[in-house]
Amino acid sequence: IDVGDRVEVFSNSRQTWCAGQVTSLEFAAPQPHVVVSFWVPAAGPTAATGELASKSILLGSKDLRRLQDVKEDSAHAATAWSVGDSVEVFSNSNKAWCPGQITNVSRDKVKVVFQPPGASTEDWFEKELEPSCRALRKPAPGAMDESSPTAALSWTSAEETAYRASFSKLIALSTMASPGAIDTDALAGYLKGSGLPNKVLKEIWRASVTDVSQATFSEFASSCRLVAHCQSALQKRDVATVEVMEQAGEQLRFLLKEKFLRLQPPCLPEFPGRGGHLGH
Repeated sequence: IDVGDRVEVFSNSRQTWCAGQVTSLEFAAPQPHVVVSFWVPAAGPTAATGELASKSILLGSKDLRRLQDVKEDSAHAATAWSVGDSVEVFSNSNKAWCPGQITNVSRDKVKVVFQPPGASTEDWFEKELEPSCRALRKPAPGAMDESSPTAALSWTSAEETAYRASFSKLIALSTMASPGAIDTDALAGYLKGSGLPNKVLKEIWRASVTDVSQATFSEFASSCRLVAHCQSALQKRDVATVEVMEQAGEQLRFLLKEKFLRLQPPCLPEFPGRGGHLGH
């Protein structure tokens, strides 16, 4: 390896390999190492954003690999997975390919959650596979449409009543939205009253709202349902869920869209910053 070589560095914070370049070599040090500048992708879905980072890595570390080595390794070249990728997983017990999504990527393993045939929307199975495993593949175009979290949702009678009442109040405050919709500014202000951290509200927004200027009732109700689930996790001290909330990013977005969005919340959300219980 030499100065100027193109390499890949494994980012523990993003759980993915990042493209970089060797900027200096330190062979005289007690432990020889290289200094690498590399591009860290953004935590969100916008591929064009990110940040430049620099890291000192010991020679021989598994966190560093030459780009040439990657190209020569057909297994790596064919399976560059990232957290959030839609995939298909082969279930030996069901003898069928099942829709799923990547939830974690390490140097030599990927974790996948998937739903076998006949499973309810709340039942997810998890597998840990090698990136080049033949039981893991990218789905054909359109193959994931049926399992999309944006499919039609249904609300309990309590949710319907509370969400409709609050939505009607926000319509009265909206001036730019189309009839039957609310301004996204009004929705953003309303959600802040939940008291949830901004990074959690950001993922709730991404999981439920599609337009930059207005939101429909379904999008408003989806946001409220996701707030309720996050508040419940904090109140019940659900360690696993709270940990994902603290990390935010794609793993939280996946949890919100693939589980909580379709699941009836244990209680209605509360908005203490707006005077208490939703709908009041």
